[in-house]
Amino acid sequence: MAHDFIFKPGLWVGEGRVTFSASPERLRFYTKWTIEKEIEKTVTSQQRVEMEGGGSNVYNTFILSDMTPVSFFINNFINVQ
Repeated sequence: MAHDFIFKPGLWVGEGRVTFSASPERLRFYTKWTIEKEIEKTVTSQQRVEMEGGGSNVYNTFILSDMTPVSFFINNFINVQ
């Protein structure tokens, strides 16, 4: 598969900028992923997203299942803190 970081266990960090249609401002964000080891064709990952200047973080849990060489199913659970 092309997106190795989604499927390889470990810690991944990233950053970027995002814009929203309601505002011309570009906001910087930081993200941290913790990818767990695949168990029975299921991968669980935790993501934390922090917006620069923001007071709260978004925590996502992604569960990837039914994985084949060309596809997978994903469930997403969001928790804003």
